[in-house]
Amino acid sequence: MNTTSDRNFDQTVQQLHTAALSELSPHTLSRLRDARQAATQSGHASTARHHRWGWLLGSACAVALSVTLGMQFLMPPAPSVNAPADGMSGQDGIGSYDLLMSLEDDPGFYVWLGSNDISSM
Repeated sequence: MNTTSDRNFDQTVQQLHTAALSELSPHTLSRLRDARQAATQSGHASTARHHRWGWLLGSACAVALSVTLGMQFLMPPAPSVNAPADGMSGQDGIGSYDLLMSLEDDPGFYVWLGSNDISSM
């Protein structure tokens, strides 16, 4: 991928950098070196703190996820949808759902719903 123009550009930039470094005074180079070392050392300490918090947060998320999954296995199974709830079955053993379905099949039910006569209630 390196073409001739890329190589020429790199060489030119390296030559300019070398020339710029040779024109700096030793005092300026010393100050730049000290500033770079101070920034590197303080950045290393704060990076270690950030890594510590990262591990702590990651561990907390893993614990929360495993507790949530563990609770799912400890909970009793939900009741079946087809099982009638307490007080929902009829006296003759017909469930309330079956009773409502039989009303939907009754044409008299629809006549009663459509009537304006309040006394039928």
